Amino acid sequence: ASIIEKESIGDDTERKNISSVIHNRLERPNSEKGGRLLQLCSSINYIMVHDGISKFDTTIESPYNTYIHEGLPPGPISNPSATAMLAALNPSKNGYYFFVSDGRKTYFSADIYTHNYYLNMIRSQNEESN
Repeated sequence: ASIIEKESIGDDTERKNISSVIHNRLERPNSEKGGRLLQLCSSINYIMVHDGISKFDTTIESPYNTYIHEGLPPGPISNPSATAMLAALNPSKNGYYFFVSDGRKTYFSADIYTHNYYLNMIRSQNEESN
């Protein structure tokens, strides 16, 4: 629930979709779609704030680093809201394994190809605005 809280920028539907991604990846860790690692930016942000690290680094050795350790972190990374807790208990039923946000909208996808498309789209938008 704490990860859902930190990853979410929107409404209850988005929270339930984020929950679905986490559940799908945890329940099917050998899937060619999701793999074993959750790779959630919120876990790196938690480490950075907690350890005073200033650069986003997915290689930081910490049990909270979901880029290098399988499964959920050993404890919460924030205080989750009631809606995040409900989303954790009641994820959407879909085939999503990935999501990425541009800060205004979260894009969900069932496969790495669509996910990479959204990543590239967001990168292009960011380059155009700079």
